[in-house]
Amino acid sequence: MSDPMCPLCRTPKAPFYHQDRRRIYHQCSVCHLVFVAPAYLPTAQNEQAEYQLHENHAHDAGYRQFLIRAAAPFVHGLSTLQRGWTLAVGLPRCSPAY
Repeated sequence: MSDPMCPLCRTPKAPFYHQDRRRIYHQCSVCHLVFVAPAYLPTAQNEQAEYQLHENHAHDAGYRQFLIRAAAPFVHGLSTLQRGWTLAVGLPRCSPAY
């Protein structure tokens, strides 16, 4: 497989970065994005089927854990005041109305 184009900055030929049991990763030499080639991405139908399995609700512990993992790199760089505001408005209140 030839080196794919970076999907973020469109730089051609991002070189090999890593390989695990399932796929090969590439890293862009310009923006440093680590990504997989399009051949390893799920089809739109498979992606939709996986999405339908999720219960994106504030009461779902798995969903809250996903949000925490997704937000951690961004929250790390915030000041204490900014961090409190982000956490206060970032998740819907856990009430029966949601």
